[in-house]
Amino acid sequence: MMSSLRTLVLLSCLAACESHGPASTPSTPSPPPTAGRTVNPPAIQNPPVLRDVQALVAAAATKHRCPPHQVAPGVWVHFHCGAFDPVANTRSANPAKLRMLRHGRLRLDSPIGGGPSAGDAGLAMAGDGGLTEEGWRRILPRTVDHRSLGTEGPVMSQGQVGCCSAFSLASSLDNAIRRQNKSDALSPMHIWSHYFTPGMSPASAKNQGRPLAVLSLWPYDEVEACKISQEEDACEQYYHVQKEQPPWEPAIQQKLQAADTHGTWRLTSVTCVTGSLCSSNTPAGPSDPALLAAYVAMGADLWAALWIDEQAWYHPQSGTIPDYTVPAEAIASGTGEGHGVSISGYDWSSGTLRFLVHNSWGDTWGDKGYAWISQAMVEKYLQQAYKVTVENLTSPPAPPSDPDALTDDDCPEDELVDSVTGACAPLCPGDTRAASGKCPDVGDAGPLLRTE
Repeated sequence: MMSSLRTLVLLSCLAACESHGPASTPSTPSPPPTAGRTVNPPAIQNPPVLRDVQALVAAAATKHRCPPHQVAPGVWVHFHCGAFDPVANTRSANPAKLRMLRHGRLRLDSPIGGGPSAGDAGLAMAGDGGLTEEGWRRILPRTVDHRSLGTEGPVMSQGQVGCCSAFSLASSLDNAIRRQNKSDALSPMHIWSHYFTPGMSPASAKNQGRPLAVLSLWPYDEVEACKISQEEDACEQYYHVQKEQPPWEPAIQQKLQAADTHGTWRLTSVTCVTGSLCSSNTPAGPSDPALLAAYVAMGADLWAALWIDEQAWYHPQSGTIPDYTVPAEAIASGTGEGHGVSISGYDWSSGTLRFLVHNSWGDTWGDKGYAWISQAMVEKYLQQAYKVTVENLTSPPAPPSDPDALTDDDCPEDELVDSVTGACAPLCPGDTRAASGKCPDVGDAGPLLRTE
């Protein structure tokens, strides 16, 4: 009987795969009506502080390989000098989860995959999810913009402090929180206070597993952020302060203690999606824009670092960063400039991809803090892109029938939502999900026979 059932499942799948005509154009996901999501939340304005641009420029001209730049009228920032260090011990993009996305088997806010092209035998096979870029293009929505889905946190401004890794991580975590239908925004100041040395690796290592506080508990303070910064970013001349070594002055230490005590979210996983410097464990190949699009389509903002050019990134016109060139010798010598951002959307309608950047230079930059960047620039200059997940420390996951239940994109890379408990649980053999912590018996039918 079981053998007959497996045969029936296989034949049904083959019939379904062959019965469809040409692939249809996937539609753009529509935002789910939830109270925790807000379309285009107001930007956060930093408190006014004394700034000395002349002293900043004079200091930068004498001792900085990568000097500060004005990126929008009156907005001065410091870029990271050289490549960002890759995050160690990350999870890798999981082909099983990508296969489930391809076949429409993931539980997401908006269904993806499972259409005519999902079983198209004419599509070439690739390593992740079994599809080439052309295959992903047939399956994924043409356009995804997390602003319209209400899953973007507020645009913020790092000022003249080299803490873009903290802001880009906070923005990506804000998106993860809103996908759980909560309206919290995390404090970049709290994240920065845990590592205070620019880089994605220390940002991840010093914050993963720790309670993280919301923005209202510890708002960003440019002067305090400069005081604890351990980078030569010339911010002390800009703000007329002295940098400090930990432990910090009592006022900062008290805020840090309060934030550590009252943190309500926890960074639970970091997954290396793609990028030339994506992993310190194994050599990474060239960036894969289609794979970026697949993760963005699932709902995630990606925590990313790119090589940039200050002229191209200066106040993009019509919300688009023009294509640019970073000299190979600048990259090789470590004098090329990098920047951490959050990737929060894509547009494939023209046949080539462009990606939406959520930046940390305030809402006077680009299109109210956002700008589009081309597929060519991502392929050339993306250093690394990570998916991050968070856990709510104040309440357990809702049951699967609840409107606020977790979806599979809320879970770490090797996990899916348990169909009974609603919590994240390890992905089961045969591309199936657990029920009350137990995996179904899929027998020899493999991923085609599922008991969800």
